[in-house]
Amino acid sequence: MKRSLLFIIFITLIFTSTAFSQEHSFYYDEGVRLRETGNFEEAARCWVQGARVLYMRGMVDPRLGIAMIEMVTEQKMEDQYEFASNIYLWGFSRPDLMDHWDAVKEEADRVIPLLPIEKRGEWKELLNKKDISIGAEIRRFWIESDPVQTTAVNERLIEHWQRIDFVRHGIIKNKFSGVVGNGYVVEDYQEDLKKNKYSPYGTDDRGTIYVKYGHPDEMKNQNLFASVPPENLKRDMEMNTPFDVLKHKRYDYYSIWKYEYVFPGRPLIFIFGSPEGTSYQLLDGLDDFIPESAYRGNADGYMGTYNKGIPPGTRLQHDAYRENKDFDQFFMNRYLDILKNMELFRQGKITRFDLRNLKAKYNFEDKNNPDKLYGQQVYSEFDRYVIPIDIIFTRNRILDEENNPKIAVTAMSYIEGQDSISIDFAVDASKKQGYTLFHSLIIRDSLMNEITRNTDSPEELYENTSAFVINHTPDKKHFTIAAAKYDPERSRNVRESIVSGDMPFSGHKTFEVPEPLDSDPGKLELSDLVTGYRVTPELIRKGFPFPVIPGNEIPSGENMQIYLEIYHLMFGGDGRGHYTIEFKVARSGEKGLLARLRGRTDPEQILSQTHTLESRDRTAKESVEFDILELKPGEYEFEVEVTDLVSGRKKTRTGIFRINRRK
Repeated sequence: MKRSLLFIIFITLIFTSTAFSQEHSFYYDEGVRLRETGNFEEAARCWVQGARVLYMRGMVDPRLGIAMIEMVTEQKMEDQYEFASNIYLWGFSRPDLMDHWDAVKEEADRVIPLLPIEKRGEWKELLNKKDISIGAEIRRFWIESDPVQTTAVNERLIEHWQRIDFVRHGIIKNKFSGVVGNGYVVEDYQEDLKKNKYSPYGTDDRGTIYVKYGHPDEMKNQNLFASVPPENLKRDMEMNTPFDVLKHKRYDYYSIWKYEYVFPGRPLIFIFGSPEGTSYQLLDGLDDFIPESAYRGNADGYMGTYNKGIPPGTRLQHDAYRENKDFDQFFMNRYLDILKNMELFRQGKITRFDLRNLKAKYNFEDKNNPDKLYGQQVYSEFDRYVIPIDIIFTRNRILDEENNPKIAVTAMSYIEGQDSISIDFAVDASKKQGYTLFHSLIIRDSLMNEITRNTDSPEELYENTSAFVINHTPDKKHFTIAAAKYDPERSRNVRESIVSGDMPFSGHKTFEVPEPLDSDPGKLELSDLVTGYRVTPELIRKGFPFPVIPGNEIPSGENMQIYLEIYHLMFGGDGRGHYTIEFKVARSGEKGLLARLRGRTDPEQILSQTHTLESRDRTAKESVEFDILELKPGEYEFEVEVTDLVSGRKKTRTGIFRINRRK
């Protein structure tokens, strides 16, 4: 009897588990079916409903959000962008992702090209180990990349999938998947892609660059060495490449893309080549067109004595840069350099080996281009249409009057690109067309799930500052402070401001906070330091939250101001607390800084000042000024040590500041 009962329970559990697993996938599968039959609205409703059901059960399915955001961007269903953003991010909000590992890995592969080069290896290692924490990394990446943190739509995520849709389908059919040169179509494109570099978007390498940077500002597509019509070979040989030289070329067609605004003042250029009519591959530079075999033999018989002995590779190099010298100054400079070296060779001042090394030199420079390796890896259209706001923020651990740990966050916004903080400039910009400044503090848990958000609009634009005080608990949290300026009477948010033709302001910064302060009344404790320089009396009258303009940049000619709170002071016989605040400074980067600060001194590098103070309360709030006028411009490390003179207890905080030269 007992065995029969156990068997029934076992069979019931298997049946229940199987049924639940089928229901788990029902919403995704049914949505896919509806999408494939053209019922896009019904598919969206199905996926939204599925997300709600699974959310209530404490489960996730990342496939729902991926499928939905792919569909709504492809079909331009703008009314669904908010749902798509939220369901996508929800899909990576829990650690139980192994049931959908293939979908998670595929999505991580689509994000990796957007990462800084040093992060790509970390992500690939997580994928190799099948580490489900990659889901939290995907979620964190898109949340931190959101250019307008104050809206429910993740604009950067939507833009990313819009670009994927464009490169997959495009205005011109097969724009990034199979058409090369003058209309040649690869017969089996998917097989051809296997020969190409890795492309996670189902396109050739042009698609990857488009997803990262968007549409190029200038583009050139050409048959390689197109200036060689056969009928002209017997005339004007100085301007055309002979056939025995052309037989060495590697690629039939090429495409050059130029982005003018990713790095102001210098273009970002990408070159793609199509070998023997196959799909385009990303190259390091024009010299990739030329194989090493082209430097054996010479181009005699075509160029006469002027180019006697010049290897075909140098001739190809010359013609490749000549074709593109008018496209950008970069190519012009190299073209002139090649001409100079060819002339030096003709004069016998350099050898054929030197000519071959010119290709190696250019190859090395192109392969190790710092902009491509370490520079900005993505460029959003929001970078063009939103004026960036820089935010000076402080995040200070404090204890309130009941001795409870709190976090005080202040944010002061100004327009990015100014050499120094200019509140007046920020005010003028904020008042433009009735613009209003909004600050939001967004708090998320360790899995990047939003816990709460607080929004403030400073009453007086002159101060440009908001302050938030929240409870501080030991669990790890992720904080975002966001700023936005737009005209609320004309737009509801930054995104609408762009659509309406206004130029909004937006910016955000992320941070984490260490463990809470110790509330044990038997231990001396310090708040985090607010460093900066003295606030003017006018700003104090305006209600500025600190008697300090916060920041690590101290203008030359200003003393350093530090605001701190001291907790749990002991009273002496006179019923008061007595303490010292000692300020020690050393040049940043010197080895053994702490040893020097706490022992040896060097009058040329070390500055030490002490203030002796008293308090009627066990908590003291001090704004202390330290004389740093004798210090030269540069970066410094400092230590603040508080000593309770009654109990002998000590507590320290450290930091870094920089003295700027006055312009």
